[in-house]
Amino acid sequence: RMDQALESGGSFLLQNSANSALIPMKGQTTRLYSLAYSLSYLARANHLPYEERRKAAEDTIDEIKKHQKPDGGFGYANHTAGASLNTALIILGLWDVQNKLKINSSRTLDKAVEALKKSRSKEGLFDYSLGVEVTSKTENVIEAAARSNVSEHALFKAGLSSKERLEQATARFTKHHNAIENWTLDRGSKDRPHSGPGALATYY
Repeated sequence: RMDQALESGGSFLLQNSANSALIPMKGQTTRLYSLAYSLSYLARANHLPYEERRKAAEDTIDEIKKHQKPDGGFGYANHTAGASLNTALIILGLWDVQNKLKINSSRTLDKAVEALKKSRSKEGLFDYSLGVEVTSKTENVIEAAARSNVSEHALFKAGLSSKERLEQATARFTKHHNAIENWTLDRGSKDRPHSGPGALATYY
């Protein structure tokens, strides 16, 4: 069953990885998540034909480029500034295909990395939006712990972090992950939470 699922899912992704009709933007970031995760999967899906997944990754990158903000980041379609988490995930995806599929997208990647690097506070925290500094107040630290962990990982991949910084970001996320999960699930009314459990997978 696992082999069947991988074959079915892989075939679907090869055919639709950059199909903008599947998940319209409509102001949301869902489309960017799908593009970022598609790249990371295509880079690692060794059970799929190399040339086919390389072509799918190139098509996905072409789609990603359409959504890069003037500041170099990626985020909500109706926002002028990029968002740190979206930008970090795109960076990780681009690094994956560059290293494993030998696809060079350095111009897009360098702009995104620079935008994310500029948004890191002295404490190693990242605000939701790029270019906004997070204060060290407890509630801000807890809220920023998840996206800061992913963002620091992206900068580490780009050679702009250190083992110590990455360990600090991971430790902060581990310390606050229960609060982050409760905050994510309970945000808004209990009958209509801000995010479902699936959204938490992004942080892990």
